[in-house]
Amino acid sequence: MASTTCGHPFTVNAGGTLTDSLDPYGYATAVPFVIGKPHLVKDPTCWFFVGANKACQKLSPNQADAYALPAPGQIGDSGRNTLRGPRTNVFDASLLREFPLGEVANLEFRWEVFNVTNTPEFGQPSGNFSSSAAGSITTLSGDPRVMQFALRLSF
Repeated sequence: MASTTCGHPFTVNAGGTLTDSLDPYGYATAVPFVIGKPHLVKDPTCWFFVGANKACQKLSPNQADAYALPAPGQIGDSGRNTLRGPRTNVFDASLLREFPLGEVANLEFRWEVFNVTNTPEFGQPSGNFSSSAAGSITTLSGDPRVMQFALRLSF
């Protein structure tokens, strides 16, 4: 069931009300039943197919849900960390130049660029299968392009 992308693994869960009835202290996570093979759409609005998510229905109309919510008192059979989120692909670069200041000191100028290509780093998709937002990504896990300049005097 694991995907071939290089992202971080995540768990599809069965929602907050089932988790609370399973463990009132919040240490357990209720998981759904697996009834088919998960289909990865790999779009930020629909990372894995969930029929309740309208974006999934538009992007992949002929798919069926791979999970089913368990009835109260039942425990699903889905495993932990069975799907993978989006991968992180970041390119950082820096340029530096040292200028000698006499025989005892140096001045270093540094220009650093993080995420040079300004590629969005998406966070994990919502794994709450009981929600209509399941499978959607609403957060970023990294910063956009950031530049910094530095001067360093060493003696």
